[in-house]
Amino acid sequence: MRKILLAMVICVFVITSYSYAEKIKIGVVDLQYVLENCDAGKAAIQKLKAEFKELKQKLDKKKQAIDKLRQQIEKQRLMLTQEAQLDKELEYKQKVQDFKTLYATYQQKMQIKEKQLREPIVKELQKVLQLYGKEHNFTLIMDKRNSGVVYNDKKIDITKEVIVKFNQAWRKRKK
Repeated sequence: MRKILLAMVICVFVITSYSYAEKIKIGVVDLQYVLENCDAGKAAIQKLKAEFKELKQKLDKKKQAIDKLRQQIEKQRLMLTQEAQLDKELEYKQKVQDFKTLYATYQQKMQIKEKQLREPIVKELQKVLQLYGKEHNFTLIMDKRNSGVVYNDKKIDITKEVIVKFNQAWRKRKK
């Protein structure tokens, strides 16, 4: 009697675990790729580039001025007195420091603006992923880059489908 009961319990566990294992569905999505290649992400990148085009031009002009000063110092090195050389070197170092400070400021502004532009996109993407996961009965959807996935079968990569769904949702949202 005990053997029959034990065999039945084991069968129930095996059947239950087997049927449960079939219901697990895992998907992998490359969120960075989605953000860079969806319509909204491309538009955000273009907007960011347009806004900081002028700033980039200012930085380029300052860098050219610094390079020109460096060349002048090199050319005039033998003709200048030691005191004049020190003055030129000091001027050069000051301009380089100013450039680095300005560059860091622009970099910080760009990061803030990028975050502001991406925030609504990321929120909408989360909604799309939630809906997509429910509609397609996924147990788990993981970010390919940030979750430590080293290998995944291409069958479970849903990145392209997510881009399509996201673009549809974004267009509806804009209307």
